[in-house]
Amino acid sequence: MLGRRLARFENERWLDIRKRRLLRPVMEARFDRCAERGFDAVEPDVVDGYQNRTGFPLRGRHQLRYNTWVANEVHERGMAVGLKNDLGQVRRLLPYFDFAVNERCFQYRECGVLDAFVDAGKPVFGAEYRVPLARFCERSIAHGFSTIRKRFSLKAFRRTCSPAP
Repeated sequence: MLGRRLARFENERWLDIRKRRLLRPVMEARFDRCAERGFDAVEPDVVDGYQNRTGFPLRGRHQLRYNTWVANEVHERGMAVGLKNDLGQVRRLLPYFDFAVNERCFQYRECGVLDAFVDAGKPVFGAEYRVPLARFCERSIAHGFSTIRKRFSLKAFRRTCSPAP
C-alpha cells in the first residue's frame, strides 16, 4: 500500500489510492479527528499521484475517484475541503471542493487553471517561494487569488500582497 517516497520529504510516501477499502478506515479516522477538534476545513496534500512516479500504476480515473471520495467524506463531517495540486482535473473536481490551495503557480505559469475556482465564487490561496512579490502580487490580485511569499522551510516568515487602495 505504501509507494515511493515523495521528493524532498523523507517522511512522506505515496499511497496506493486504488486500495480505498484499506485506506478508508485510516482516512475516516483522520477526518473524524479533525471534526472532533473543531476544524473548519481539511486540505489533503499531494492528491495528484497519477501525475507522479508513485510506484503504482495510477491513472487519472483513480485519482478522480479518490479525490471525490475524500471531498464527500470531509463534507459529511461538516467541514469544508480544499484542493491542493491535481490541476489537471480542476474542472471535474470543482463541484466537490470549496477552495483551492496552490504552491508556485506563478513560478510554473499554471495559475490560469485556478481561475475556475474564482469564477465559481470559491477562494484560491497560494504561496510562492522563489518569485519576488513584485513579480506576482499584481497578477495574483488580478486573478482574485490570495497569495503570500514564504520561505520553502515554512518557518515563521511571510510577505503578503495588498490590493491598491
